[in-house]
Amino acid sequence: SGTWWFALLVVGVTLAAHADPVCELDGRCPWDKLDFSCNKPLLSVVYTSLERYSGRVACGNLFLEADIGGHGVVRAPPLVQHTTAKLDSMYTLLMVDPDSFSNGTWPFVSGPGEYAPVRHWVVGNIPGKDLVTGDFSQATTVSEFHGPSPGPGDGSHRYGLFLFEQVLGNTTFKPYGNESIANWDYSQFIAD
Repeated sequence: SGTWWFALLVVGVTLAAHADPVCELDGRCPWDKLDFSCNKPLLSVVYTSLERYSGRVACGNLFLEADIGGHGVVRAPPLVQHTTAKLDSMYTLLMVDPDSFSNGTWPFVSGPGEYAPVRHWVVGNIPGKDLVTGDFSQATTVSEFHGPSPGPGDGSHRYGLFLFEQVLGNTTFKPYGNESIANWDYSQFIAD
C-alpha cells in the first residue's frame, strides 16, 4: 500500500433533488474500498482544454460531461501534478468511477452501479521528478484515458484520482489493452 494522495471530481448531466443523501457530502459512500475523501496536500488536477470555466479540480466540484468526457467523444486527460513528490520515487495514478449505472445521482444513490467500479485511467512508473511537472511521457500507460461519461439518465458520478507511491520502485505492469473498463477490481490491482 504505502502513501497515497487523492483528488475528487463530480461529473453529471443533471442534478436531481432527492431526500436524504446516502453518501457523505465530503465524497464518501458506504461501499467504497478506497477513501473518497480529500486529503492534503491535494493533487493538482487541471483540465486544460476548457473554455467556459476553470478546469481546476477542487475537492468535489462539478464538471459537465460534455466538457471533459462524453459518449464517443475523445477528451485529453487532465494535467496531474504533485509538487511535493519525492524526486527519486516512482508513482502510480488511478482514475476510478465507483458509481457507474447506480440508478441515481450522487450523493443520493443506494449503492454502486452494475458496472462499478470503472477504470478510467491507470499510469504507472511515473518518476517523481516528472510528477512535479505533470509530464507522463516517461511513465507506463497501463490503461488509456477514458473520459468520464455517465450513461443517459444516470445522474452525477464521482471520479477519484488516486496517486500511490511505488514503494518497490520500478514495476512491471500488464497493460489492459482492449479489456472492459467496467467492474474493475482496483483493490486487487493495488494489492498486486
